[in-house]
Amino acid sequence: MKFNKKKLFLFSGGLVSLVVATSGLAYILAKSKEEKKLTFKEFSPIQKLYNLSMYHNLDYKYGPSTSMDWRFFNFKRDNIINKKASDIKNIDDIDDIIEFDSNDLYQKYYVYGVEAFDEIGHLIIYLIDKKDWNGEEITDFSNIKLENVQIENFKEEKIPDVPVSIKTEKEIDNSVGLKILNSNNEMMTGNARFINYLTPENQGEYPTKWFLLSAGHLFFEQMDQEEFDLTLFHTNLEDKTVKAKVIQDGRDQWNFSAEVFKKFLPREYRDKKLHTYLDYAIIEVNFQTEEDAKKWTSIDPENDIFSDLYKNNFYTSSGYFDLENGENVFKYINTENKWLYLFDSVRFNLRIDNSTHFFANDQIINSNGAYYVDLSTSIMPSGTKFQEGSSGVVEKINSIPNIKIAFNEKSGLWMPTKIVEEFDFFKDVFSSKIKDNAGTYLMSNFKYDIFNYNEKLNQSKSFDKTFEKLYPNKKLGFNMQKHSY
Repeated sequence: MKFNKKKLFLFSGGLVSLVVATSGLAYILAKSKEEKKLTFKEFSPIQKLYNLSMYHNLDYKYGPSTSMDWRFFNFKRDNIINKKASDIKNIDDIDDIIEFDSNDLYQKYYVYGVEAFDEIGHLIIYLIDKKDWNGEEITDFSNIKLENVQIENFKEEKIPDVPVSIKTEKEIDNSVGLKILNSNNEMMTGNARFINYLTPENQGEYPTKWFLLSAGHLFFEQMDQEEFDLTLFHTNLEDKTVKAKVIQDGRDQWNFSAEVFKKFLPREYRDKKLHTYLDYAIIEVNFQTEEDAKKWTSIDPENDIFSDLYKNNFYTSSGYFDLENGENVFKYINTENKWLYLFDSVRFNLRIDNSTHFFANDQIINSNGAYYVDLSTSIMPSGTKFQEGSSGVVEKINSIPNIKIAFNEKSGLWMPTKIVEEFDFFKDVFSSKIKDNAGTYLMSNFKYDIFNYNEKLNQSKSFDKTFEKLYPNKKLGFNMQKHSY
């Protein structure tokens, strides 16, 4: 009998291959059995998840980056796309949507809680080192380090509009409604806040010269007037008409040319001289008597918006003075005001949603024959979508006053009264529109503080300098807090 050496060789080779493959599979199976994937549920001291608001909080300035390398875990996409981020409520839900590549991570961390952003379909999962947690809810995170994992592509859900409530009484807190008659003999309404006053000559007298802060666009026609009549209204007072004057506004806020913005404008504007603009106005108001001034203002530190004692209700409610059926009312929304975020899929983190008027619509303002680029950049906390009459509301956000200047379909647009180093996330707005690092360069030149002079800022005006020029050797009533740059 002849043997076919070629076939034998092939057969034996196949046999060898089979043996090797089988032994390799056995090794893999054994290794797999040895490295059986763990789950969070196996170790977690509790099954529920705590709901956090680490980055919804208005006091937090920057969105978080994922602190753990994305290569360490896998997302179960099929279990995500049909769920809202807020549907993730317990440990089982976490195991359904994420899996770590290494069991070491399961053995090192507990899942403490989550933060859901349904409006953008985003979830942050917070992990805590096992040695730092006993299963009880944590009330102070100052000495606790939380790792986070971020997951996108959840089903998005539009934030519903919060109903507006109305009341006819409101305590004096230095905020007022405004009625302004324009050149077409039409009555406009707006809001403002008394931010400071001229200290009287005689001790014990109540100040009668006060300074209002409001949105600049309400006063375009009055900005160059020597004096005009301004009507104040409140919920529990009769309307009061006072003599007023715009002493500082956002026209030519900077010592910097606006020519770079011509590239965004239609050709007919290319030969126009462009000026810069911020949407604010500071108005001097003169009451005839101390009694009138006392009715409309307060010198209590709790009503001084620069003071740490100022009672800021922005976290729980926001509101404005308006007219309803011819009656003065205060319209307000009870809500937990939160930041609106965008998700940056390149940097894999959240960034606070903001908007610069000029870049949002590529429009300029024509005021008294001059052309202005509106560089008012706004943050957009949810729950502040008030209507037209709300322009000029001033509230403290992030420890400084902000002016409500507009609204969009989601929220109110609030302009900070200063943008300096701590607001460097606004650089993204400029750099995304103007390339070759020019955007970052521009942002460094367009920082501002409308209240305080600082040589590091390239601005042409500030309230402290305006006051010194108008009232040399006089003193302001409220001490405007100066912050480091």
